Amino acid sequence: KQWVSTQSTGDALNKKKTAAKPKPAAAAAAPAVKPPVLVLEGKKWSCNYQSGNNAIVINAEPNQALYIFRCDNSVITVNGKINSITVDGCKKCGVVVDTLIASLDVVNCTSVKLQIKDKAPIVNIDKTDGCQVFVQ
Repeated sequence: KQWVSTQSTGDALNKKKTAAKPKPAAAAAAPAVKPPVLVLEGKKWSCNYQSGNNAIVINAEPNQALYIFRCDNSVITVNGKINSITVDGCKKCGVVVDTLIASLDVVNCTSVKLQIKDKAPIVNIDKTDGCQVFVQ
């Protein structure tokens, strides 16, 4: 009789069985609520993180600019002539302006309304979903 020797490395037996553990659902991180800002820094107005404020009034001068960032459900009124306005990342906001010298730019916004009472030579709308422009 011949004895047949079979060598088994035992790899299949020595492997640890690792069951796929379900990863805990990453808790949806709520965006940090930042305080609202309305300030004039040099010649630039900053209107940031306003929410539900319909009474924002800015008395502008021709050499000033306005940057509106991450506002929600608010209305910003600009009295007088202003050089330029940029609206960035806002939702359901309105901007009412008397006269623009340079341009009105709207970027990354949703459901915004713009009202120009007198003049605006340039209105740029980029990456925005739902924008209404009223020119009187």
